[in-house]
Amino acid sequence: PAGGSTGPSIVSPVDNADPASPAGRPAPAEADPVYQGKPLSAWLAMLRDADPEFRRTGMRAVVAVAGKALPAVPPLVEALADSDPVVRTLAAQALANVGPGAGDAVPALAKSLADGTPEVRAAAAAALREIGPAAKAAAPSLLDAVRDDAPAVRLRAIGALIEVGVP
Repeated sequence: PAGGSTGPSIVSPVDNADPASPAGRPAPAEADPVYQGKPLSAWLAMLRDADPEFRRTGMRAVVAVAGKALPAVPPLVEALADSDPVVRTLAAQALANVGPGAGDAVPALAKSLADGTPEVRAAAAAALREIGPAAKAAAPSLLDAVRDDAPAVRLRAIGALIEVGVP
């Protein structure tokens, strides 16, 4: 890019010019978002790797494009049950980035509020906050999380309850 930036490039499907098309017209809207030169589908495929480092790398890329990637919600819900707590935390963060479009993830996020890792619980509460009123079904779990031992979980649970609209 102009200005010599060497950082990761996040390109939405509309901005992703198809070099094979005449005059570099934008790629079709249904194309995957691209991160660091790879389509979202390639990063999502990494979430099924046996190596947790590959799953973490894939999840970090998904976090970066999640706001543009509603098709990523089902694999992110699946990743909330990953054996690696870093992957679970990143999955919740990616769902937070998706925001209200991640409503289908509410039951899994509510379950994640009881995860054995405080970072996962805090990220799940933050995701429920970003989902907003569509996460109202998680209110009982959020109310339990207000009494969590970890201050970050308690704080995020309170914020989520406010956004969800629970009095």
